[in-house]
Amino acid sequence: GTSSVITVTGAALNDSVLIGLTGAWGAPSSSGIITGTVTAANTVTLNFKNASTSALDLTSALYNINVLSNP
Repeated sequence: GTSSVITVTGAALNDSVLIGLTGAWGAPSSSGIITGTVTAANTVTLNFKNASTSALDLTSALYNINVLSNP
């Protein structure tokens, strides 16, 4: 898999990360899994896994990342 680290101001450890995707990663037969975890204050790590045999173009989609604060 591939990972990417992004800054999300206000994100805290144990917060939940929701990820929305607009667009496509590649051919209709391609599929992938994306997860997000708050790994440090203000830091979210996104993990991508290709779940198909087709190539994925991770830059061809628009990502909407929301962090939900957990008490």
